[in-house]
Amino acid sequence: MIRVFITAFVALLGLATALPAAAVVTVDDHFDDGVLDPAWSVSFINATGWTSTEAGSNLTVTGVGDASDDLDWAITRLSRSFAALGDFQAEFDMSWTSAADDSAVMYVQAYLVDNAGARFAMAGYHDPWSIYSGGRIASLAGTGSSFEGNYGTSGLNHSGSLSIDISRTGTAVDVLWDGVPELSGNHGAPLVGVQIEFASYRFDGHRNWEPSTFGTESVDRVHIEGTALSVAEPASLALFGLGLVVLGSARRRSRAVI
Repeated sequence: MIRVFITAFVALLGLATALPAAAVVTVDDHFDDGVLDPAWSVSFINATGWTSTEAGSNLTVTGVGDASDDLDWAITRLSRSFAALGDFQAEFDMSWTSAADDSAVMYVQAYLVDNAGARFAMAGYHDPWSIYSGGRIASLAGTGSSFEGNYGTSGLNHSGSLSIDISRTGTAVDVLWDGVPELSGNHGAPLVGVQIEFASYRFDGHRNWEPSTFGTESVDRVHIEGTALSVAEPASLALFGLGLVVLGSARRRSRAVI
């Protein structure tokens, strides 16, 4: 008889582990509330601040205050964390304009963060120097190459928009721009956070280049959903508890027989 109960217990445990993990939406921000969602934290790297508005369906940045003039990128970083995801799909809509000014030096980029704090995926628009027309940029752990860009050939000169899709199934991660696959690799660590960066680089006279300018950068939508990774789901816990009851009952009965 005890073999029957042990078999039932093992079957219950198997059923518990076979239950599908819940699919959840962790971030769905259309930036249409008129004020930045407090779930986002704002930090500054080499920057004194930023000038931004949230209106319509856009978070629009019109300036990033550079504290050092000519030392590094001045960055405003938005960060948001959430419960760990395994498989996921992250979608970002971005737009920008530099008023047809070749001296604009700016970027707007999205990053995904794993449970070790590493930024394992990035994609966005990048206009690093006044001699470039701007282009798409991406990096992804496990690709063997941390950068891809197509400056001057992407049609992103001065103003434009871009839809980014970063997804994972198992460990396979893919990056799509406007629905077109551009980069793929492998990364299996849980996804636990997202970051958006707005940046500018201002030149002064000693570089013998014209002073750089900043146009506008906007994020129009951030949507992230995926398969939740949890310690134990309520249904699994219930089945596990039931299995313990069954096993305990079997042990008591075996002792009674003896």
